[in-house]
Amino acid sequence: MKKSYFIIILMLALITVVVGATYFGLWRYTDNSEKQANETKQRESDKPENATKMAKRAQAFIDISDFKGALDLSTKAVAIDDKNANAWVTLSSANYWMGDYKDAVEAANKALALDAKSVEALKMKALAQLAQGSRTDALKTINKATKINGKDAGLWAEKSGILLANVLQSGEGSAGNQEVLEACDKALALDSKNITALSNKVAALLNSGDSPKANEVADEALAIDPKNTYILTMKSDAMLGLGKFEEALAAADKAIKLNPDDQGAWSAKSAALAKLSRDDEANAAQTKVNELMKL
Repeated sequence: MKKSYFIIILMLALITVVVGATYFGLWRYTDNSEKQANETKQRESDKPENATKMAKRAQAFIDISDFKGALDLSTKAVAIDDKNANAWVTLSSANYWMGDYKDAVEAANKALALDAKSVEALKMKALAQLAQGSRTDALKTINKATKINGKDAGLWAEKSGILLANVLQSGEGSAGNQEVLEACDKALALDSKNITALSNKVAALLNSGDSPKANEVADEALAIDPKNTYILTMKSDAMLGLGKFEEALAAADKAIKLNPDDQGAWSAKSAALAKLSRDDEANAAQTKVNELMKL
């Protein structure tokens, strides 16, 4: 009995020692792991930011329309690593949004020299070429992008915009409008809520004289982005084409309320007021358009 009792006591003692040793070892391991993690984190924070991280931060600035901040960061990124294609793409985008289209094309070319299949670089180059007035070159560039990735809704949407610019500026007929609509539909088949494609489709439909369909698509777009003054202005134009002058005026007024300096909205309001035989008000709205054009 005493022997059995002794054995039990010994076993409990051994268990206590083992458990205690294990706990102590784990505590020391945890303590050391946390210490090592903190030391590693400190070392990482002491390292200079690499070009890739800077490019990502620059893109975040672009997303919130801080184009100057994006330009500064992306310029630093390519200075740190001029072999980083993404950094050059971000610099191209920053330059584009700052209105420096020549620099945007040059930065895009730098990116393409490093990665010839960068669709983002091709897209930015195409947009900058279009802004420079090089519509043919812009179309060639965006076509390269869609050949590389035909499943990118954004690329098809941008292509529809370039085609639309060709139609509106060169006076191309129904064939040109049809190309715009086809590019829009390809974008929308991939992303039914792509606002760029929807707005370009409305514009092409208005240009072809299809006011009913233009109004229908405008309503689809406004369900997604109700504060889009460009689409509201086009809805006003569509209502005008449908002979619904009060509705045309209401759409123009909504756009003006959202952006009092929107020239297109004031022009649409003037047209609607003229149709309503409210000539004095129409003239006042047109005067506002003229004032805004001088700014």
